Amino acid sequence: MRPSLQRVTLVHHTHMDIGYTDLASEVLDQHLSHLDRALALCRNNAGRPEEERFYWTIESAWLVRDFLACRPRPQRQELLAALRAGWLELQAFLTQPLTELGSAD
Repeated sequence: MRPSLQRVTLVHHTHMDIGYTDLASEVLDQHLSHLDRALALCRNNAGRPEEERFYWTIESAWLVRDFLACRPRPQRQELLAALRAGWLELQAFLTQPLTELGSAD
């Protein structure tokens, strides 16, 4: 008999794939909008128990760099506070690595 499913974890994130889904300028605007909405969800759920809060994974540091360059100071501060609080998680790469270009060496 297989054990019953005890837990399902959802990981909220988007995948940035420039050129596949749209032009770079369009993809950036879309992802900045996604990040705006993710911040709003984090803010609106801040008072909930930890296991019920909204968390978001930012796949590319490039998005954060551009967010900090183009958003007003209050939004920039909110983003940094959400990162410090652990509501947002920032991946280490500026963009996605092109694994096809690498070798085993």
